[in-house]
Amino acid sequence: MNKTKSKAEHAITRARTVLVVNQPFYGCLALHLNLVEVPDPSWCSTMAVDGVNMFYSPKFTLGLSETEIIGVVAHEVMH
Repeated sequence: MNKTKSKAEHAITRARTVLVVNQPFYGCLALHLNLVEVPDPSWCSTMAVDGVNMFYSPKFTLGLSETEIIGVVAHEVMH
């Protein structure tokens, strides 16, 4: 497994856990989305959802603080 992917995926997983504890509604919804790394920034340079998957750019994700990742995950769930 690619180290960048595992770090970015770990950061998003941690953000979802924090949401489950602090904002259960958003956390529960976030847990229902499959995490999908997007290596091509021309398709998705940040994060996106399609109702089933949460697509994320590892470069974008690793450039955020933990609080920012939590906010972006909650934002994507609201889509």
